[in-house]
Amino acid sequence: MTPPESATRGNAGAAGGLWPRLDPAAQVPGGQGVAPARPACQDVPRGGDGVKQALVLQHMVGDHPGRFLDFFAEDGILPHVVRLWDGEAIPSLAPYDLMFVLGGTQDAWQEADHPWLVAEKQAIREWVQDRARPYIGVCLGHQLLCDALGGEVAPSGTPEVGVFDIALTDTGRHHPLLAGLAPRQPVMQFHLAEVKRAPPGAAVLAASERAAVQSVAIGAHAIGTQFHCECSPQTLAGWASAPAPIAFLERHLGPDAYRRLLATSYPLMPQMHAMARRIYDNLVVACGLRATAAWSRASGFPSQTEACAT
Repeated sequence: MTPPESATRGNAGAAGGLWPRLDPAAQVPGGQGVAPARPACQDVPRGGDGVKQALVLQHMVGDHPGRFLDFFAEDGILPHVVRLWDGEAIPSLAPYDLMFVLGGTQDAWQEADHPWLVAEKQAIREWVQDRARPYIGVCLGHQLLCDALGGEVAPSGTPEVGVFDIALTDTGRHHPLLAGLAPRQPVMQFHLAEVKRAPPGAAVLAASERAAVQSVAIGAHAIGTQFHCECSPQTLAGWASAPAPIAFLERHLGPDAYRRLLATSYPLMPQMHAMARRIYDNLVVACGLRATAAWSRASGFPSQTEACAT
């Protein structure tokens, strides 16, 4: 695919992993209108030493939550990365406060090629549906959320690689997890698959010209984004000496793609950071990881602490 104009900015899309169809171990990258469900009344779990923990499910070597790591640090949340692609098993979910599922080269339907996807989907379903705990999924993590809860994921009609625009749906403009966001946002996209049908009970928060399901929410405790809201300047800098990302960009955007992507995306990074920050803040407050009663009253959604007190 050759994006229009700068070859790095278009008008939005959806889909699978960050660097498609490559050996994960060989890479070195740096329902619309449905009312959200009330979160389950459960105590916020803690690690044995009282430190809050985020369970990070990783699908390829070197990938990480990017700017969200700074957000975790500010809230005293320690990330625990599980290298699924390298055979690590998902531990008991009980000690964790938040689940963050990254992108990857795999597709959500490739359980025969990647048998650990079965256990990952089961863990996502338990975390989001049964435990109603805070969840963030980007790209593949967004698709796995939808697939695990009964949605449909399939190859994209037109892949998106680079900076594209998304638009909040009417539901998204009124949903507490996107409170404070402008109706249109520039985002970073790298995918060849997309969510074709959101799972039952999900709220579709954002769409684009190429993909109707750019973001979904389950209640006010789980969000998936097709776009890479975690991608930061540090993430992009890490690609400078990594052959897989450079090759992927040039295959889809042509020669000198990395330099042109930097030129397009760097001026937009403050806006992308502010969007990710807002989504994260809205989520952790809604779920009681950072208690703010005023936010709960203003949004109409009870914090987990308030929900358990009623």
